[in-house]
This record gives sequence, structure tokens and C-alpha cells, in this order.
Amino acid sequence: MSSDVIINTKEILRNFIYSRNEEFTLRGEKFGLPDFKLPLFKVKYIQSEKNICYAFLINSEKEKMFLPISIGDLESLLLNFGFLRIHKSYIVNVSYINFLLTNYQEVITLTSGEVLPLAKRRRVSIISIIKKLNLNFPKKLN
Repeated sequence: MSSDVIINTKEILRNFIYSRNEEFTLRGEKFGLPDFKLPLFKVKYIQSEKNICYAFLINSEKEKMFLPISIGDLESLLLNFGFLRIHKSYIVNVSYINFLLTNYQEVITLTSGEVLPLAKRRRVSIISIIKKLNLNFPKKLN
């Protein structure tokens, strides 16, 4: 995500609320992608490993779900659903962010205790988006 990405706050908040419904599932086929069903409300974060993506889920039988799509395509698809690209290998669901630590460590801590890297070059845009969305979670932004 570059710093010139324009976000539509109303659209994000509408989609964010809609996608937190347990019945909502993002389907790849609707976007001309390989078919997959992604329960957005359960996704804590997505990690890319050598062009293979995995969604890490909370409160699910499967904790790790394979996704047949590149992280770049996922970034575009999920931007308006409350997901942010925080690193070349990570997309995070803002619902599960506990806090940001941006002094000497560029990391995001999730409510589940996992710590994910925050790319220095994405720091300013991530903080800006979080402030625009007026998210209330404990954070240390410096």
C-alpha cells in the first residue's frame, strides 16, 4: 500500500460491519479468482510465504487456511473490509489489533498475543488509516 492510497471511510465501515456477520463469506469466484471461501470475521491475519498465502483464523476448527491467491490480490480485495497490508508478507484484520509499537520496534501486537512486523515504509500510512477509521484500541504511536 502506498501513501497515496485513497480510502473511503464510509465504505470501509459499512463493509467492516457487514463482514463481521458470521454468515458473511468472501468468495473468490465473485472476483474472477480461484474459488475460496474466507470467513472474514474469523481472520486474524494473512501471511504470505513464497507466493503462498495462509489465513490464520480465530475460534475455528482450522487455525490455518490455504488461500489460492497472491498477497497483492488479497490486499486489493480486502482493503475496504478493514484489513491492512502492514508488511510485504502480512495483512492484518484491524479487529484483532491490540496495539502498535513504533519507537524502536516496528511491530503490531494482536489481541491473541501474536506479534507481527510492521514495515517502516508502511508505518505512516498505517497510522494515518487507523486514525481516519478512529479505531479505539490501546496503542503506542510515536
